[in-house]
Amino acid sequence: MALLTACQRPVPPSDFRQPEPSEGLTASGVTEEVPSEAMTETPESLEVGDAPTVPTEIRAGTGSIFIGSADAELTLTIYEDYGCFYCREFASTEMPWLLKEFVADKKLMIERVFVPMSPAGMLMAKASLCSQKQNLFELADQTLHARPITTDAQLATLAKSVKMNLKNLQTCMASKATALSLEAATARAKAAGVSRLPSFELGTDRWIGILTREELESKIGNAD
Repeated sequence: MALLTACQRPVPPSDFRQPEPSEGLTASGVTEEVPSEAMTETPESLEVGDAPTVPTEIRAGTGSIFIGSADAELTLTIYEDYGCFYCREFASTEMPWLLKEFVADKKLMIERVFVPMSPAGMLMAKASLCSQKQNLFELADQTLHARPITTDAQLATLAKSVKMNLKNLQTCMASKATALSLEAATARAKAAGVSRLPSFELGTDRWIGILTREELESKIGNAD
């Protein structure tokens, strides 16, 4: 079930110069193309709705973002990519629910580990991580999931949309520290045996792809 809701591509090595087409499995096991960043229309305006209103603590990690209190009972690690259709679907539909139901009361802390699978995914991962330098991760993240970008030229529109300083954003994205951070995140995903995205870790439990809310709630309730 979960395999039908995951981007069917292996985690790439550190060289992202050779993007691969997105694929998905149908119920019959036949591969079919699923939406990717290259297939997504990106309007001139990237305006989206208000940022999530659930109060959360946000901290930068190594190629990742921590959302929630460090005192939370459990940590849910999500390996994801902005260029992955199912990752965007999870972030748009289930993430707000998780924040409201489990993160707000310190039951859960979420670590989102960015594992880019294409040049566009790398671009958005860098933009997302660097947006936190300006304390604008929530709005930048919401905007990137609603309106993915594929070129450097679109950074100005993104920065304007979420009121980021463009020069500071570009400087951070071009830095060696940001590149090394994402390389470390990719190496971490490979070491964890991650082969498809989104992938999840909760205690000793690991799974691939989007689960129903009932399944997620059960896993959180039974986590060790």
